[in-house]
Amino acid sequence: MNLFQKINFLYNNFYVKSFFVHIIVLLLTFEIFDKFYLELKGIILFFLFLILYIILILILYKVRIMVLFFTIILLFTKIFIMDIQIVNGKSMEPTIKNGSLVIIDRIHYGIPIPSIFRYMFSLPYKFCIKRNCYKENLSYFDIIVFDFPDPVLKNRRWIKRIIAKENDIFLFKDHQLFVNGKPVNFYKEIDYLPYEHSTLIFSLHNELKYYSPALQYYFLNGIGRNGVVPKNSYLVIGDNAKESRDSRIYGFIPDDRIIGKVIYVFQ
Repeated sequence: MNLFQKINFLYNNFYVKSFFVHIIVLLLTFEIFDKFYLELKGIILFFLFLILYIILILILYKVRIMVLFFTIILLFTKIFIMDIQIVNGKSMEPTIKNGSLVIIDRIHYGIPIPSIFRYMFSLPYKFCIKRNCYKENLSYFDIIVFDFPDPVLKNRRWIKRIIAKENDIFLFKDHQLFVNGKPVNFYKEIDYLPYEHSTLIFSLHNELKYYSPALQYYFLNGIGRNGVVPKNSYLVIGDNAKESRDSRIYGFIPDDRIIGKVIYVFQ
């Protein structure tokens, strides 16, 4: 009896198992579309995917075990190992243009706990297996994707460049950025607030109310012209600094919010 026959035997002879397999698919699907911050768009895509999945199971009944197998493999790979994402916006131009595809290494930057469990039991965002965790190996100028739910802009995922790490001293002066006393020559001109958002639009009360008090300080004041990056955090900025909403507005990014590192870009 080969492996496929063994799996098929288990599926056909243990009724409860098929139920749990479908539950796994449900949880993995929810995790993918949760990036839409439980907006109507995400809910619609979530149910469309489930409907398609059910249709495939019904149409391809005789090979349903293969449908289940490949569905779980694809979802598991996307969530825990490697992901592909379309970049929306101009904040990383000219390095990454609007509409580009990026490949994200996820497996080395922490294993995300499914959102449904985080919501129900107030669990941490992710946990990291030390032997397989490369968070400490993130370098200056690495491009990362991180999760920062923004109920105003209806976005969860952001792509930026690491400019400073924990305990680094930063200073914005004369349209330049200095880290530990050295100029960051990557930017020809940069200010402590993005040019396009220099008035801190989050100071509007109808937008500010969506955020926790801990975050409202940054939205009202920015990170300031100088300071020290907190422990287990990063200062991240977009390459197109004049049009990027980044740490200068959102504040420092905790390392457990990092989804992964961009390892390849399809322009």
